[in-house]
Amino acid sequence: MNSRIIITGTRGTLGQQLVPFMQEKGFDVLAWNRSMIPVDDYHQMENFIQLNNPKALIHLAAITSLDENDRINSWQVNYEWPSELAWICRIHQIKFIFTSSAMVFSQQQNGPFSLESIPDEQSGYGLEKRLAEERVLSQNPDSVILRLGWQIAEDKAGSPESKNSMIASLDKQMKNTGEIKASTKWFPSCSYVQDTVGIMGQSLTFSEGIYQLNSNTDWSFFQIVTALKNYFNKDWNIVQTKDYEHDQRMIDDRIKIKTLNERFSR
Repeated sequence: MNSRIIITGTRGTLGQQLVPFMQEKGFDVLAWNRSMIPVDDYHQMENFIQLNNPKALIHLAAITSLDENDRINSWQVNYEWPSELAWICRIHQIKFIFTSSAMVFSQQQNGPFSLESIPDEQSGYGLEKRLAEERVLSQNPDSVILRLGWQIAEDKAGSPESKNSMIASLDKQMKNTGEIKASTKWFPSCSYVQDTVGIMGQSLTFSEGIYQLNSNTDWSFFQIVTALKNYFNKDWNIVQTKDYEHDQRMIDDRIKIKTLNERFSR
């Protein structure tokens, strides 16, 4: 029985958790090394995948930074690369799992977003993910797409690869400004990274299509930050605001994931 899986983005917030999780489940995990298998060389990518013959390829890698130097390569990484991977997996009959984002929905429309909601982001990372979703399903209709929210990861080691997690971002804001502004009118999609990883492990058995992972059923950002402060014993100065109003929550009744209340209430 083939137990090998290839995972891209293994150094990121999710990848650092997913690799050991899948290994504990008995999978032979092979990390994609972009310095050895460049993402702009189709033949090298296909040869690498074909040679290792994985059961599945889980594509986590993405450029989410707003830094201009990072954005130079974002189209290639966020759009072109998953498109090529989807096609390669199709012709070699390998399950392809692509991680997308709640940011495919713009701030101009409010959730909660169902699977019938139409993604509409017109710029940046959200646009690239929205177009990548369409392209991946066109290239490989059997693909599984997992839309994710902001990940909550406790960064005990201070790893720079976890800098995009919610807690790392809040720590940075507190360090830079001496306070954390948290709106009672913002309802983000988010989940605890280990709960997300658990669903990603299950996704190897999912049928084709789009799935939405979100643990936030009814908490505002202010409530989330307050709960995290108490749960992780953070020395945060939280300032309650109403300056940002948006509902980004996604819903998908097929996904059974712990709610924030179940995970972080004491």
